Amino acid sequence: AAVLVHINKDGWVLVTPAGNDIDQETLTRMMQVASRELRIPISNVHVSELSTSVTSDASRMPSSASIVYIMAVQEACQILLQRLQPIFTLDPEASWTQYIQEAFRLRICLSAAGHYRIPDPISDWRQEMHIETPDFIFGAACTEVELDCRTGDHKVP
Repeated sequence: AAVLVHINKDGWVLVTPAGNDIDQETLTRMMQVASRELRIPISNVHVSELSTSVTSDASRMPSSASIVYIMAVQEACQILLQRLQPIFTLDPEASWTQYIQEAFRLRICLSAAGHYRIPDPISDWRQEMHIETPDFIFGAACTEVELDCRTGDHKVP
């Protein structure tokens, strides 16, 4: 997945994902990750429409693989934080907007592209080693049933 993260001069952040189909939950999670990584309110983060004119086209993936977009946003935000680190050390008491305006004045690039690909699963069952994707999940379910052993009647309470 590919995303482009821009920080505007007035401090708001625009996340532009590439691709062709991203659900609303993933878009919200992308905003949350950008907000957390940059340590700014989520109201300062906006997600633009999907675009392959701004960021490279991503291959078609199932919606269960949406974690790649979140990881790409995280990577782009970390790149931006590295660029902004010298500004943060100048005045620890400044606001986010003041940091960004100073970075703009110093001509620090306030755009970063993030790219992420889920690693191929690695399995070696002889060595009992298996590496899964970051979104590998286990699940369980349970149902309570009342059963009359004499008549076979049953009901789910």
